[in-house]
Amino acid sequence: MNKERNKNHVAILKILKCHPNIDMEPLYAWDSKDNQTLKSLPYAIDWFERAIKIVDWRDGDNYKYHVEEKKLTAIYQFALDMPLLFVPST
Repeated sequence: MNKERNKNHVAILKILKCHPNIDMEPLYAWDSKDNQTLKSLPYAIDWFERAIKIVDWRDGDNYKYHVEEKKLTAIYQFALDMPLLFVPST
């Protein structure tokens, strides 16, 4: 992998390969004082979308890295830990 010129792609591929479950909890209080927010969720989803394109471009084998599953797991982590932010209050 390190022979690739684009080191951003290498970093993304290594993260996908070495981390079966990417922990989203450090992103919950991103840019906020002790309050959990969904502010980082669009960035996390965008990161996974870019990862899908990189894997497709490089290997054409998205299933090898389980990108879609990891993306859904990340969204699920947000929803599980902050359910009231996903469902509007009545």
